[in-house]
Amino acid sequence: MFVMCISMNAQMDSLLFVREYRLDSIDNGTLAIEIDNTTFFKDNEYDGKQVTGYTLPGLWLQPKVTYQANKHIKLEAGLHSLFFYGKRKYPNAAYQDIAIWKGSDYFEGTHLSPFFRANVQMGKMNVILGDLYGGANHRLIQPLYCQELNLTSDPETGVQIFVDTKRLHLDVWCDWQSFIFKEDTHQESFVFGGNSEVKLGKHWTLPTQVVVQHRGGEIQVDTAHHGVQTLINASIGGRYDTPINTSWLKRLIAEAHIVGYLQQSGNLFSSNSGWGPYAQCSLDFTPGIRFTGSYFRNKNYMSVLGSGHYNCDDAIEKSIYNNVDLYTASVEYSRTFGKYFTFGARGMMYFYNREYGGDTVDLNFGVFLKINPRFIIKQFK
Repeated sequence: MFVMCISMNAQMDSLLFVREYRLDSIDNGTLAIEIDNTTFFKDNEYDGKQVTGYTLPGLWLQPKVTYQANKHIKLEAGLHSLFFYGKRKYPNAAYQDIAIWKGSDYFEGTHLSPFFRANVQMGKMNVILGDLYGGANHRLIQPLYCQELNLTSDPETGVQIFVDTKRLHLDVWCDWQSFIFKEDTHQESFVFGGNSEVKLGKHWTLPTQVVVQHRGGEIQVDTAHHGVQTLINASIGGRYDTPINTSWLKRLIAEAHIVGYLQQSGNLFSSNSGWGPYAQCSLDFTPGIRFTGSYFRNKNYMSVLGSGHYNCDDAIEKSIYNNVDLYTASVEYSRTFGKYFTFGARGMMYFYNREYGGDTVDLNFGVFLKINPRFIIKQFK
């Protein structure tokens, strides 16, 4: 079985959503103001069997003050705000949520949360506390992480460790999504994740990825509808990435994975375990265009943080498709304008061939603008 799909190394996603975590000594002693903003309009035309169709018109904004004390320590503090046009009430909850629990409190006007990040760099290792370098920074494949969460999810918070050597890139994190006190009626919830990429040579990499979501806690009041839940996704595979020096074709990325799913505890999903072969191929063209296509054979696989397109269940009938062939085709365009502005656009098609559910075509299209200015207040010696 063979798949081709957008990887998290995708050109547009890298420009729009990936943030540099390694500290540069040139910024030692620098106090600055940074404004991180992505404005988006994304239309999802889905038939509702795997994923319900909807439109996302909005933006998120992170104004913050940053201070890099030296080559080892950088601090950032500010606010994260999410706003959807035409919406005035927002649940106080993690948007990358897949369980039935939602927060009972609400924000009026816009969804706000405090932002604080401490980055400690020690040689080849970076330790992050507070708000993490999440989303596209994890480099997870699509069956493990949905690209749309770069737009809609709350910032990941907790602890994260990066290790970068000549032969290894390691990203391990714990995103604490729900903290509980006595008498709380919701569950403690966190996501543990890891991505290990071993470099075998100039072009070959062996990635191993895992995402675990756990819900539980011994002191919440109401457990009638929840119970302890532990969901696991994992993958292992190989990636080939090479530049191509022609006037029109610039890069080739191809990879193949085996992905797996386990409901270790709980009964959130009808399927308790599953797997599927997954592979991907992307071609980069001048100027700033990427074409991809994909195939995924789903054998009772369910995704924790991935798109519902990679799940084996029917969102309407609540039934299980034993075998689903999923093909995707996409094209994206990205361009930078000066130092602080990036524009991106992407269209994607999903084609299902279900063993008992028939064929379906789903489409989405989105345009995105990233604005990320930085103003130096003072550089201390």
